Amino acid sequence: MTAEKDNRNDHPTEGEDTRKPEHTAPEQPDTTSEFTAEPAADTTAPSAPEHVPAATHPTAVPDSPAELVADPLWSPEDYLGVTGDAAIKLSTSAVAPLVAAARGYRTVEPAGLKNLLAEYSMGVVNSRAGRAFKDAVGYDGALLMPWFSLESVRQAANYHRPAHPVTPQLRPERPPMDDAGRPKKYLFASTAAIPLDIHPDIPTDWVDTAPTVLLAEGLLKGDAALTAILRHHGATMEDLAAPADHDHAEAMQRLLTQIPETERVLIVSLGGVGNWHSNPDWNTLNLRDRQAWIAVDGDVGTNWNVWNQVHQMWELLERKRAVPRLLALAVAMEDTSGQDQGPIVSKMGLDDYLAQIGTWSSLMPRVLPALPPCPPKESTVQFKDWRMNDTACTAEEYVPNPDVAGVNHPRWETRCSISGRIASVEQRREATPTEIRTGHFDDSPEAEATATAECTIEVSFLDDTTGERITRTVSGPASLLSDPPAEWHRRGATLPTEIHKHRDWPPPLQWRGAMKGHRQEKQVSRFAWAQMGWVPVQGGHPVYIVGDQVIGTTGFTDTATPGITEHTLSGASRFGVDLPADLDQARADLRELVDVYYSGGAWADRRLGALVVAAGIRPAVPIRPHTTIYFEGKKASGKGAASGFPGPGTAQRAVPRRLGAGRGSRRRGRGVRRPRLPDSGARALRGRHRSSRLRDDPADGTGCARHGQPPVEGLDPLQPGCGGAGARTRRGACGGGGQDRRVAGVGAAQRPR
Repeated sequence: MTAEKDNRNDHPTEGEDTRKPEHTAPEQPDTTSEFTAEPAADTTAPSAPEHVPAATHPTAVPDSPAELVADPLWSPEDYLGVTGDAAIKLSTSAVAPLVAAARGYRTVEPAGLKNLLAEYSMGVVNSRAGRAFKDAVGYDGALLMPWFSLESVRQAANYHRPAHPVTPQLRPERPPMDDAGRPKKYLFASTAAIPLDIHPDIPTDWVDTAPTVLLAEGLLKGDAALTAILRHHGATMEDLAAPADHDHAEAMQRLLTQIPETERVLIVSLGGVGNWHSNPDWNTLNLRDRQAWIAVDGDVGTNWNVWNQVHQMWELLERKRAVPRLLALAVAMEDTSGQDQGPIVSKMGLDDYLAQIGTWSSLMPRVLPALPPCPPKESTVQFKDWRMNDTACTAEEYVPNPDVAGVNHPRWETRCSISGRIASVEQRREATPTEIRTGHFDDSPEAEATATAECTIEVSFLDDTTGERITRTVSGPASLLSDPPAEWHRRGATLPTEIHKHRDWPPPLQWRGAMKGHRQEKQVSRFAWAQMGWVPVQGGHPVYIVGDQVIGTTGFTDTATPGITEHTLSGASRFGVDLPADLDQARADLRELVDVYYSGGAWADRRLGALVVAAGIRPAVPIRPHTTIYFEGKKASGKGAASGFPGPGTAQRAVPRRLGAGRGSRRRGRGVRRPRLPDSGARALRGRHRSSRLRDDPADGTGCARHGQPPVEGLDPLQPGCGGAGARTRRGACGGGGQDRRVAGVGAAQRPR
């Protein structure tokens, strides 16, 4: 919280609907809709019966409206260390006294403000955060709501000590007002990193093993759900009390361990329906193959803003291999306005439902496998708003227009004769070490943080002479979307000359906001790889990118997008491969190649032949090689035949490297131009940029009659000749000089990184 922190956008407001107001009443719910289905009756019989309010219709459905009845299970006096309106809130939210005491809810009085700031290392009372908390506490106090992170609970368990909260949240008795005159009912610190919260007494093995994860919108809702689960599994009213002389943490852990493993639910509280994005705590939560229930207020089917946030969370859960579910809390309530509008769909939260409508078991039929249809987005046009007129290619402002009688007739007034829209936003990054090692796509925030983004913006205007529409494209870093148009040319943007020459360029700052909102459905968002080579594919096998080609297990594919273009690398499109027309023939060619090098007798020690073949095909393995192969032996012993085989890096390097000379020379198996291959080898390994020269003294496979060496079958077409300086001194088919042409030794060394 800062004094100026906007809690409506960034933080939860328990028990308060802070979403954008809807200007039209939602359509009446369909009585056949699965999202307002009647909950099943609770057939369980815990030792303490779960509370059902005394209402005519205990389960609310559209064709049988319910009347909320406030009949809390606990009185405000049952809560230890909590008084006044704060205790009433815990009671009406169905949070058990034991659950509240074990977490550490308490009332903060003005006299205790200094100790609170010291406890959370927030500075002195005169600091920015201190002044904001002082305003929140006021003269009447506030409810302190401690937030714990997954990691803080884990570390506390490892060191056998109580967990310490990482972030405080306050619920003032008398909320301060924001600039618009609205009460700020729930406040965080301005610098607070709002975690994914779990109750501090949850057994740490639940974090990874509980089959179900419940994502609750706020702390009170999460603790209300935890209370309901404990009651469902037999906790009595006496069990859930919080006497001052009891160990509340031990009592909580005892109740939790009694829950069967298959029915355990890990409750994770979020800082609000829109305050979960880019939270690093997601990386510590393994959701693979676990059901993840999203529990937000019941207006998800009627409020576009809520639906949009839940939809994005749903996609995140799918990327984390979870099984997302929606806990639908839409409940039809009795219309008490006297206008006979029929049932009204309630916006109640999870705590309201559990306190006033049903039990934990009654929630089970409300767990749905899909989201409701996307509701329409309500228009919230206000004076001074800007928009783009696509027909006239202008930017317009919404202004008042009173007539002589004082009646206002608002209208759109042209402010700029240029229109614009975001055409595309493209993210680019290289594969992470984890992706290279595993072959699996990494969707963690850390991987996303390494990406760079570029955008293209379409700018349109009418020709002054002909009246024809002219559209030009501005391209540059995605940071342009946050910069004033007047600064684009200084921020690395490429602007066509026609735009610079236009009389209305640069447009006012308001033009940028209208551009962002114009024709959003036409915006293209894509991801591209800023590298060539092996890259992972989300939900599929890795693919190989070379130039503008993407090669998969069955040939060319479009499952990945190349990000190295002519704009970033001149000549990038010239890279590529020619896939064989006959894959069966290619396989046969590769087998023949292996047979020649391994089984054909090219080397006395077949292990060396196997190593040469492995080095040759290593670039096709989706792991970046860091090992250099060295061939060492006496002159004309066959080093050139081995090092000349297509090996790692040879497709990129054209300059030979010679390490040593004369007696005992060594040749490095990288950077050597490729030898000519037979038709089979050429078909198997041909590319657009493959060299066929060999600069060394290769054994040509023809044998040497002078030394009684028979030819090696199949090697002659592989090495039909030799070139380079070594060929001018060669004195025999085998290299001359009576030297053995077999490779004397092979070594490996780590390439400097």
